[in-house]
Amino acid sequence: MDVLLQARKRAEAAVSDMPDPDLRTAAFQVILKHLLDQLFTSATPDIASAPRPYGPAQARQSADTQQQASNLPRSVGTRILVLRDQGFFEGGRGIGKIRDELQARGWMYDLTAISGPLMKLVRRRHLRRVQSTNGKRKTFRYFNP
Repeated sequence: MDVLLQARKRAEAAVSDMPDPDLRTAAFQVILKHLLDQLFTSATPDIASAPRPYGPAQARQSADTQQQASNLPRSVGTRILVLRDQGFFEGGRGIGKIRDELQARGWMYDLTAISGPLMKLVRRRHLRRVQSTNGKRKTFRYFNP
């Protein structure tokens, strides 16, 4: 931890004579990041003996966590299928409601990123699509097959 404090003090000293506070903050962040990158990738004796706060991502995860991560849906289409399997499309849903539900689960997509995978699912008969008109506006609702 002493090594981290030294890196912070070196970065503060490097920007101490800058008059503009915004420039000083930005320069401090860049310098500190550079010093920390050197700290954790350098092979010098005093730094190499410092404990690394984080190891490689796979080393940090247990076998159970890796198994759970491999089972998580990763594409838009598979995430929509998860919604289908949980009964989300029973009453029919529009693309906006689908996007909202994906976002509620932490999967952020634009409508344009969802429309293509929805069409593929309809073509593969994983979902059913019905067109309805509301005045001059045509909308589609998606249902379980």
